[in-house]
Amino acid sequence: MISNFNLDHFITAYVTKRPQSLLTDDFLKYNSELNNRINGKKVLVIGVAGTIGSSYIKAILKFRIAKLVVVNI
Repeated sequence: MISNFNLDHFITAYVTKRPQSLLTDDFLKYNSELNNRINGKKVLVIGVAGTIGSSYIKAILKFRIAKLVVVNI
């Protein structure tokens, strides 16, 4: 088991190859509304292996979701 795995570093270095998500500004602007709509909900993400899916996972994990289900081929 890897105990020192850093998800942010992995996504930045190997998936998106950019220091921050293209969605960062939108998440900051709509943070309050997103908290109201997402916290406590179950979330399903399809196609998580790609750039968009992995960025979405990284962003959604900052909320207090009830359950996260990821699906990829």
